[in-house]
Amino acid sequence: MEEKARAQLNEYNALFREMDFLYGEFARTSGLPEAAFWVLYTVREVGPCTQTMIYQRWAMGKQTINNEVKKLAAMGLLSLTISEKDRRTKLLSLTEKGLHFVRLHIDIVFKVEEKVFEELPEPLREALLEANRRYTEGFRREMTRCLGRAPAPVANEEVGRKNHGL
Repeated sequence: MEEKARAQLNEYNALFREMDFLYGEFARTSGLPEAAFWVLYTVREVGPCTQTMIYQRWAMGKQTINNEVKKLAAMGLLSLTISEKDRRTKLLSLTEKGLHFVRLHIDIVFKVEEKVFEELPEPLREALLEANRRYTEGFRREMTRCLGRAPAPVANEEVGRKNHGL
C-alpha cells in the first residue's frame, strides 16, 4: 500500500475509534453500559422493536442484548409485550420511567447527531455516505474472499428516526 493511502487509512480508523469513544461517553454519562445505551437508543429511535432487530442492527451478541434488556426491564425502563404478529416474539417498549430517562440521556445524542450532520453541506453529506457505503461493501467483499465465507449479516434497514419533538 502506498504511504499516503496507509496514512489516510490510519486516520480513518482513528476517527472511527474516536466516534466509538464519543458515543461511549454518552453511555457512561447516562450511567449505563454501552449495550444498554444502544438498546434504549434503538427503542427511542424506532419505537417498539425486538431484541433480534437490536442485536442485528448493532452487531452485538444475542446474549449481551438479552442480558441488558432484562436489566433495563428490572429497572423499570423497558416493558416487554408479546407481539400480535408472532406470539413467540416480544416487543420492547419504553415505560413512562424509560421515556423520562431517554429524554434526559438519549435525546441529547440525537440532537448532537442532527446538529452536526446538518452543519455539513448537503454534497458533503452525500459524499460521506457514498464513501462509507463503498468502503463497507469493499471490506465485506474482501473479508468474504479472505475467510472463504460471507460474514454474518448486519441489519441495515432503512429506518427513519421518529420525530420526538427534538
